Amino acid sequence: MPAPLVRALAVILAIAACTGTRAVAQPADAPTRTPGLWLMERTGTIQDGKTAIEVQKIWHLCLDARADRALRKLEARERQAGGAGRFVTRMQHLGPCEAGLRPGDMMLMHWRVNGEETLKGRQRSTIPDQIRLNEASATTQPGR
Repeated sequence: MPAPLVRALAVILAIAACTGTRAVAQPADAPTRTPGLWLMERTGTIQDGKTAIEVQKIWHLCLDARADRALRKLEARERQAGGAGRFVTRMQHLGPCEAGLRPGDMMLMHWRVNGEETLKGRQRSTIPDQIRLNEASATTQPGR
C-alpha cells in the first residue's frame, strides 16, 4: 500500500469518532423526528495534504424523542469540532425499529473509504456512546 494512502487511513482512524459535519445547524425548536428506524448516511471528503479520501458511513438508528434530542446534541458537537473533513448527512425514516433495537441504538451498516467497504461486520453502538467518544476525542486532540 502506498505511504500516502497509509498515512491518509491513519488520519481517518484518528478522526473517525469526531468527523466534522458541515451542515446547516438545526434550530433548538426543530421538530422531533418520527419515532422508529432511521437510515443516516454521512458522506464527505477528508483532506490530508494533497491526499483526498472519500468516506461514506451508513448507520441504522432507532429513535424516539429522547434519542432524537441526543442525536441532535451529537450533531451539534461534531459541527463545533470542525476537523479535516466536510461531511453531509442524509436521514431517511425506514419504519418501526427492528427487533432487538432500543431507542438510542445505532448499527453501523457500511463504512466505505474511496468506494471500498472497510467494515468486516456490523458494529453496534449507542448515541450516548458516540457522544462520549466525541467528547473524549475533543479532549485528546491538540487545538480543541
